[in-house]
Amino acid sequence: MTKFFLSLHVLAAVLAIGPVTVAASMFPKFWRRAQADPGEATARTVLATLHRICRVYAAIGLAVPLLGFATASSLGVLGSAWLIVSIVLTTVAGGVLLLLILPGQENALEALGVPDGHLGAEGTTGGVPSAGARAAGARATEETAAEAAVEEAAVGVGAVEAVPGPETTGARTPAHETAPAQEAKAPAQETRAPAQETKAPAPESASARGRGPGARTAAGLAMSTGVFNLLWATVTVLMIVRPGSTTGA
Repeated sequence: MTKFFLSLHVLAAVLAIGPVTVAASMFPKFWRRAQADPGEATARTVLATLHRICRVYAAIGLAVPLLGFATASSLGVLGSAWLIVSIVLTTVAGGVLLLLILPGQENALEALGVPDGHLGAEGTTGGVPSAGARAAGARATEETAAEAAVEEAAVGVGAVEAVPGPETTGARTPAHETAPAQEAKAPAQETRAPAQETKAPAPESASARGRGPGARTAAGLAMSTGVFNLLWATVTVLMIVRPGSTTGA
């Protein structure tokens, strides 16, 4: 029975924890790529797949400590110091995965407009436009609104100029009544500035992207993943070089 539990414990650790470590390690790289080019669908699809792997195999990984307790009970080493240290390290690794890595990946996907990990066609996510599509739509809306404001101002100026003057009415128009016609021309010039500003947004440099929130998120995920991998590597070493091990160490 001891060999049976030990075999299941090792298999569960390899098949469940291995995919999590690999997928979590790859996530920051593709997150940076998606931040550099929001319109690239490949990086967004890979990110959604990597997050799904981490989430699913993290649930399967719960079998690892359970089988570990069963194996330790069969060996009669529940009170050993190395086992207690392994339990503590395993708990810390699980906390890093559940509290830092998975939430960080979810926040990254939501920032890209992939909240449920499913990327549709033509830059949409389950029917929801992607971040790049939403930004392009917002710019187009701003340009349309600015052009409409210019046209309205031009129509207002034309209406003021069409008012009969002293030559047609035969009456003298006071000077203070002709002033609004000149003042009405000013908004038309003022409303042209936003249209020019929205049509030519300044391109974001690569150095600016490297210092943005996306870079900090990728760095935080990479650090959390490194801590997770280091903790599991330490637990694996303890399992191999434990006192009484048959490896001869």
